[in-house]
Amino acid sequence: LIICQHGRFLSISAFDSCFSLPFPPGMVNLILRAADRGSPGMIAFSDTPIYNSAKGGEKKMTREKARMQLKYQVLYSRRKTLGLEIRAGELIVRAPAGTSRTDIEKLIREKQHWIETHLEKSRERAESAAAVPKLTYEELRALGEQAVKVIPERVRYYAERIGVRPKKITIRNQKTRWGSCSAGGNLNFNCLLMLAPMEVLDSVVVHELCHMKEMNHSERFYREINRVYPEYDRCHRWLKEHGAELMARME
Repeated sequence: LIICQHGRFLSISAFDSCFSLPFPPGMVNLILRAADRGSPGMIAFSDTPIYNSAKGGEKKMTREKARMQLKYQVLYSRRKTLGLEIRAGELIVRAPAGTSRTDIEKLIREKQHWIETHLEKSRERAESAAAVPKLTYEELRALGEQAVKVIPERVRYYAERIGVRPKKITIRNQKTRWGSCSAGGNLNFNCLLMLAPMEVLDSVVVHELCHMKEMNHSERFYREINRVYPEYDRCHRWLKEHGAELMARME
């Protein structure tokens, strides 16, 4: 096991001779670093809901002429449709390459109520997560070592059942994603999955492996997931409910 520290980040590489992994030497790596690409923007909302005190101590929502500056991040890709996501209290717009700023802000205005509702929920989750104890460097290192042992075994187990052969596995300390699959068959997983129940970890492994058959989130993709892992929906709900707390343990 090779462990290197690069500033705040930890890099761990596992080789076959260390853990008898069912993959070629050097195939499994853990790289702890953060990177994000996108285009920032800002939009002004008008006629924003304002909560005023009412009789009996209740809150009554009224609409007043107000302006709220909303920052958002645009992530362009080869996708075909526009999508919105609230991530860590920030609005993320996923857009096809070449989408105009006008079309993006039109969607944001149309979905204003949804955005405001989910931003408020995100703020509430952030407040709860603030009380979660943070992982120390030693604890993060231990998670990395554990993930290098456990996750490749789970990948091998389900890859055989799905009928796919991933090329490389990389495990990172990410704050926003649990896993991903590239078009070339390279898999990425978050080491924080080691803090979740094993069945939840398995659900993420199956999700990413199924992307090797279907690089989308179509009905056919989810049929394949549920064929292999019938408990997927329940585990996915668990991760939606508790995932923010796990990720909050990262500094």
